[in-house]
Amino acid sequence: IFDVVLASGVTTNTFNIIQCVGVSSLALVLRIVDNIARVSQFGSGGSALQAAWAASKRIELEYGAAYTIEAGLTATAQNVEIIANNAEITVGASGDGVGIRVNGAWEDEQSVSAITASAITVADATNYKTGDVVKIINNQTLSFALASDSGKQGEFFVVNGVNYSLNQLFIDSPLFLTYTIGTNNTRVAKIVEYKVEISDLIISYDRSISEADAEQLIRLEALRNVKVNNVRTRY
Repeated sequence: IFDVVLASGVTTNTFNIIQCVGVSSLALVLRIVDNIARVSQFGSGGSALQAAWAASKRIELEYGAAYTIEAGLTATAQNVEIIANNAEITVGASGDGVGIRVNGAWEDEQSVSAITASAITVADATNYKTGDVVKIINNQTLSFALASDSGKQGEFFVVNGVNYSLNQLFIDSPLFLTYTIGTNNTRVAKIVEYKVEISDLIISYDRSISEADAEQLIRLEALRNVKVNNVRTRY
């Protein structure tokens, strides 16, 4: 089903947004039912998959179909659902080897004023709650065997309780690292509660991609509500 809209308000792409022939002021937009983009509505192959992904980050692949994509499917700070129906996605050689990349997000960054074995005191704990996944970090650089592996000091913890009057986040075990308060901008931020579900997917890679790159066929970052079911690869 297509809806008729003003062409001035959309960007045509030959897949789900099509310019009307003979009436330049109008365009047709494919209706996304239940906010799920079914790839078969967009055509076949990798181009249809990319078009469906652009229309919605909830997509359903055609049963047993094969798709080759050069640029991976990427989403940032969004809920994602891929109902694959045992279809196969092959990552082409021209990309970076990542077939599906979903990046979550952080929110409510707060400075830290005190740390004990059981609690972290922050500037304002109002928006924190029990069960939040939080990262504490500062600007001190940690050195590893390779210079390229150096990074900022930090670690994750789960909030075990909150004392809102004292702005304290309780933790169920002491932090592993030592943080100097008053220097290096020690702070916390919590993961936003985005939902990611990927099911019944076969994902493989072009054999010209190195195995090191292929190890990241699916890359999920800064997420906590993730369900991956029956996802496998071919070698």
